Amino acid sequence: MQINAGRKRIFSSTSILVILWTVSTSVLLFGIALVFLRGQVRPIVRLARAARQLGLGRPAADYQLAGAKEVRLAGRAFQAMRQRIQRQMVERTEMLAGVSHDLRTPLTRMKLQLEFLPDGAEKNGIREDILDMEAMIEGYINFASNAVTEDMVDINIKDIITASISSFGLPADQLTFTNPDLDVKTIPLRKRGIRRAMDNLIGNAVRHGQHCEVSVTNDEHQIQIIIDDDGPGIPKDQRIAVLRPFVQLDPDKTKIDSSHGTGLGLSIANDAALSHGGNLLLGDSPMGGLRVRLQLPV
Repeated sequence: MQINAGRKRIFSSTSILVILWTVSTSVLLFGIALVFLRGQVRPIVRLARAARQLGLGRPAADYQLAGAKEVRLAGRAFQAMRQRIQRQMVERTEMLAGVSHDLRTPLTRMKLQLEFLPDGAEKNGIREDILDMEAMIEGYINFASNAVTEDMVDINIKDIITASISSFGLPADQLTFTNPDLDVKTIPLRKRGIRRAMDNLIGNAVRHGQHCEVSVTNDEHQIQIIIDDDGPGIPKDQRIAVLRPFVQLDPDKTKIDSSHGTGLGLSIANDAALSHGGNLLLGDSPMGGLRVRLQLPV
């Protein structure tokens, strides 16, 4: 059997044109979809950046809500949450400041009246109680106001470490900064909050040990300040508990004095680290005592 057919009946002359139309239409639709997706992803990226800034304790300004209805709803909820958190933190600080002012006034009157009493054991006992109350109030205020109302500034952490070490006035064989020449990045910090944390951590180290070494490490993700001492250290089962406010290692102690403080030193340092999006970790020091690592994100 022999079948004769024309070329046009077997091959289509428009096949290339169909392929071109299909490819061009696909490219056009892909470009439209890409523009649409970018319009939806952009507000999500802004929301993620704002959430990260809030997590790092840095100011996150309000931004214009855009995108799909669900994205705008999430952005509006985030902004309301951020404003509510900031308002609560400011109200807590103002309340503690007002309470401290009200408490310091009668304490001042008690100190003045105490001077008119004759010297003796009772007078010394009252004076110690007043000093303890003043130390407690100061500790409460430092804990409540730590890194709340202070603005962030770009600063090198080495400057804070050097200033804190110098304030103790101890010789190098007791307190030393092992690598002051290390190149460390400048990051936004609340200077007073971090300085208070460094003073508390170094103060604990020199108080409980004979020698303290402070070092700093730096990478693309975080800056880490390491404080080692040769003191008695902290037992592993108490390292989480001591980071909570008003927790002291000596459970039998019922009176606060200058050697033990108010139990807020590590809490203030931990709060300062968390307010910057970092961590405060306790471990074993190669010197035999406690190693404290204050981690701050870059």
